[in-house]
Amino acid sequence: MKKILFTLFTLLILVGCATTMENGVKLTKAERRAKQIATVREVLDDRYYSVEIDMMHPQRYPSKQVSYGYSLNIHGDSIYSYLPYLGRAYRVPYGGGKALHFEALIDDYREGYDKDGLRRIEILTHNEEDRYLYIVEVFETGSASVYVSCENREHIHYTGEIDMDHKRRK
Repeated sequence: MKKILFTLFTLLILVGCATTMENGVKLTKAERRAKQIATVREVLDDRYYSVEIDMMHPQRYPSKQVSYGYSLNIHGDSIYSYLPYLGRAYRVPYGGGKALHFEALIDDYREGYDKDGLRRIEILTHNEEDRYLYIVEVFETGSASVYVSCENREHIHYTGEIDMDHKRRK
């Protein structure tokens, strides 16, 4: 009898983990994934999104986990870069300059899809210190990689997630 009750209890827990309630309707794992993919596409199509950074991968140093709060924000024709930088700088203003902490207008914005559903976005911008090429690769699930190339600094790579609620907060 105890084995039957234990089995039923375990089965009940597994069924509860496989579905999620949303507005009183249960969603299966496949439905949740489809909804997440649609949300990622909608956020990127609006060109109003944020990539929350959790890891940085400098060229000359080991990868490093970063604290909460670093992000790359795209708002229409503007870019707001708040990213940590670790690497060699070739020509910078006295005191180190802005590095990757700036906001500017986007000079060029291109995007395309890979055959595996990967969305690749190339953003070209500049400020008074340097010219920057941001390559943002976003997977269907919302995981993202950000590659930053500068003229006066070594390039650097970041990983993170697309913030799905960013549009609602602004």
